[in-house]
Amino acid sequence: MSDPDPQPYDHYRPVDADYPEGVYRVVGTAGNGGGDDTVRLLEVSDADGRRVNTGRVLAVPREDLGGFEPAENPDAGFRPMQVVDGMVEEFRMLLDWLR
Repeated sequence: MSDPDPQPYDHYRPVDADYPEGVYRVVGTAGNGGGDDTVRLLEVSDADGRRVNTGRVLAVPREDLGGFEPAENPDAGFRPMQVVDGMVEEFRMLLDWLR
């Protein structure tokens, strides 16, 4: 990882680390002499870039961050296919409800 000092709201994805695939947002850092030298990462999208709300938070030791790379914020920008995917999912839920 090129950023040795991750800040809250930075985004990363594991590439050479043994962590579940996806994009993670930095939600906490430690290591100010308190003995806990970890970074807390919240999963915000799956490996394909689709937004997820799993609530999964990883406590990653700073030495493991070398296996992560910076990633794009999945909430940034307008993605038309995301809108289409959402409409298809809502239509499917409506059909399920009508059955």
